[in-house]
Amino acid sequence: MSTPTSGPNAGKSKRINAIDILRGVMMCVIIGGHSLSATLDHESLGEHKGIIGFLLHLFFQFGTPGFILVSGTLLGYFSVMRPNMDAILLKYRDSGFKMLLTTHALVAMAQYYPLDGGKTHFGEFFLTRFYITDTIGLMFILVAPWMIRLRIYQRLWLGVVALIVCQLGYISLNFSDPYWQAVKEMLFGLDTSKPDNNVLTDTYAIIALSGMLMIGSFFGERYAQAVKNGSLAAYARALVIICVPLMALSTVLLGIWGGFKTGILGESDFMRDLLYANRAFSLFPAYLAMYLGTFAFWIWRSHLRQADNAVVDRVLTIFGKTSLFTYVMQYYVVTTLPYVLGIQKKLPFWGVWVLIGISVAILYQAGIIWNKVVTKK
Repeated sequence: MSTPTSGPNAGKSKRINAIDILRGVMMCVIIGGHSLSATLDHESLGEHKGIIGFLLHLFFQFGTPGFILVSGTLLGYFSVMRPNMDAILLKYRDSGFKMLLTTHALVAMAQYYPLDGGKTHFGEFFLTRFYITDTIGLMFILVAPWMIRLRIYQRLWLGVVALIVCQLGYISLNFSDPYWQAVKEMLFGLDTSKPDNNVLTDTYAIIALSGMLMIGSFFGERYAQAVKNGSLAAYARALVIICVPLMALSTVLLGIWGGFKTGILGESDFMRDLLYANRAFSLFPAYLAMYLGTFAFWIWRSHLRQADNAVVDRVLTIFGKTSLFTYVMQYYVVTTLPYVLGIQKKLPFWGVWVLIGISVAILYQAGIIWNKVVTKK
């Protein structure tokens, strides 16, 4: 995101290579997910469209928790490596207001005609959208200042508690009043199984994402300590080891959910709803494992092998350095442009991947220009 990103690292750059690249990876996941959502003709998948669509959805859901985790990782890193956190938090606050105002407006403009076709007034469309950057902006303003002052394990466990509380609120609370329902959806997430009750457009629950931010900050602080102590190799190995129980936990939770869904474990609407496979609860341990495994790989590649000159490294680094700019621009490239060209929901599976490749190339060049001309880094 548009957050302060200067700090020491093991290479020549003043930025944190592994975190930059990690943010670039998450941007690629988001670009891919939005491209598929905007342009894929599901009928082109043939008789296997159900399972293929499910697996694609499962993978690209990783973009949201991954992006929040990397934002928390960066904040945790700064808490160790930067002596003046008050100045850092002021920049986070400024970034938060920018996301709530400028970013929200730019993304709403990109989506207005592709999603609404100009049927409603833009002001109404603007006010009824809620994007991941809105939640991140609110967290940067309201959560980051007090969260980062907690002890490292307090943040970790409070993050876990936040995920549990959010899931319980998500399945237990429902309001007939649209204003209270909007508050519920902002805090706990939106019930995608009841579209008539949805006030907002996606499930970017502040409580759950704040929990992910805290958990990410735990790993960021540990990463900073490893950089200072010269123990990056041991840290990367520890991340890989942690992936095993996390994947096992998601497997168990999803297995129990499947048991209640099919009736094998009995009938319980509460358990079926509680353990439903959403990205903020039962799937989150698996997504955290994917994130930590990716983090470990790029620590090994960027710091331990110092292999940062390949094309893929350069692309991901640019996306990481310009992540807020890239996030906004990708809506115009993968949502607005297909609408103008008349290819919404019309591309075959292979055509979407061609579009993703073209989009990445366009956004990479735009990111280079933005990085040189605007941010001058």
